Amino acid sequence: MKTPKERAAELCSEGVLYPFEIVMAKTVIAMETKLVTLHKLMSKFGERPNPDKDFFKIDRDVLDHLFDLIDGQPWVPSEVTPEAAWNLLQEKVGMILKNENPKLNEFQIGKMRIKIAQILKTSGIVEPTLENVREAVELSKSTTVPV
Repeated sequence: MKTPKERAAELCSEGVLYPFEIVMAKTVIAMETKLVTLHKLMSKFGERPNPDKDFFKIDRDVLDHLFDLIDGQPWVPSEVTPEAAWNLLQEKVGMILKNENPKLNEFQIGKMRIKIAQILKTSGIVEPTLENVREAVELSKSTTVPV
């Protein structure tokens, strides 16, 4: 069985339009059945922008109520190490850069990702937004950042 973080990493590898976060998870028995039911309910009470992807736009209160209906133990994420936080920041920046610059290859995205993530980290930003990344890209054009 995969942890929510492992599943999130899989979703990232499929290509996503926007950065996302895990807001809740439960350890359950018969996960596949519950997952299908939850997806149907989330589609009914929220929005599924792409029916082929496991992403939903749904009101947080509605999501809380749906999760209350599922038996199981709440998942508690482990303590985030500085290295894990840095890797997560780079992943999210990479997703945004890839969506903003579809013509760049992986090597070019990788170089930009590290530079932009460093600028954001120096600014104290741990949860990048499209706006943060765009500002950091502009800043990177005018300054040199130690990596």
